[in-house]
Amino acid sequence: MHRRRLLALGVFVGLVSFSGRASASIIHDSYTGTFTQDDTVQTFTVTVATPSQIYIRSLGYAGGLNINNTSVVEGGFASALWFFDSGGNLIADDGLGGTIGSCGLRNADPLANPPGSCLDAYIPFTAGAGDTLHILPGTYTIVLTEQGNDLLGSLLTDGFSQAGNGNYTGGPFRDSFSGQQRTGNWAVDVVVANATPEPATVFLIFSGMAGLAFWKSCRLRRSDPKEEN
Repeated sequence: MHRRRLLALGVFVGLVSFSGRASASIIHDSYTGTFTQDDTVQTFTVTVATPSQIYIRSLGYAGGLNINNTSVVEGGFASALWFFDSGGNLIADDGLGGTIGSCGLRNADPLANPPGSCLDAYIPFTAGAGDTLHILPGTYTIVLTEQGNDLLGSLLTDGFSQAGNGNYTGGPFRDSFSGQQRTGNWAVDVVVANATPEPATVFLIFSGMAGLAFWKSCRLRRSDPKEEN
């Protein structure tokens, strides 16, 4: 009985330690600002020390709660996100947004024209099969632009198509699909989670699993009449 209690305690400590380390592996940042004209380009950098997963989304168009649970007001411009590795190579982008009925993880703006439009951008890590974005250790660049201001090639140094064309929507910030006047307000969430646990965490997991298996085997032997003879 004493041995089984010790094993159960070991399992519990291992799982609790794993839970604490896993929760500490998630970092997040939320940014807000205002563009002054259509061709403005906003950049962010994120550095990861371990293999990770990343999720990036804009909220300025449709609004909603950001990663810090702070409310973002709807009404901003239709946005595009571009994600580059440390060499300036494009890894992923979303320059189109969604359509009514197929917004995915994007919020829908009830005040847009037509109502329910979802022209924010996202690059997810848990949206579903095929949408996971794994990244290796390094420094990455995130670029926010207004839709229509597209990357000219596959490198950050290639620049963007509307550079120098400040009010290319005719607004600025006029929705190119409906003509609705928007604002220059934007908001971006960046969330990074470790894709692999630390070596110490792996040891705790396997130790806990081994202890649990041994404890179960002891119970089975104790319940077997043959083992009692």
